[in-house]
Amino acid sequence: MENKQEINSKRISTSDVLILPHKDDYNEDIMLACPFKLNNDSNQSHQEKVICYCRTEDEKLLKRIEVDLYTGAISYTIIEDSKSENPSSRRQAVSIAMSPEDGRPFLLNVFQHKGNTYMNTS
Repeated sequence: MENKQEINSKRISTSDVLILPHKDDYNEDIMLACPFKLNNDSNQSHQEKVICYCRTEDEKLLKRIEVDLYTGAISYTIIEDSKSENPSSRRQAVSIAMSPEDGRPFLLNVFQHKGNTYMNTS
């Protein structure tokens, strides 16, 4: 990545996703901060499952695929109201269920709108 140094030298923040520069004996990368512990050093969060919301633009039916990252169990559900839980109001999305060691569970959502990719938490 060309801009790695530039990214690592900055604290990147959106309304509720905070990414911090991070370097230790194992990694030199960026780190997701727990959105509920922003003033605390406790940013340890575990990824528990990945949820994929699959559909074409404005499609009414939503296909929801969930993968448990501990057991590998996969569930597949078809939901008639595609806006009921999908982070994207019109397209597909991916959510990662996170469980902080010192905080409440949250979803890290990645979705598209008008060609741009966004991230938020819920």
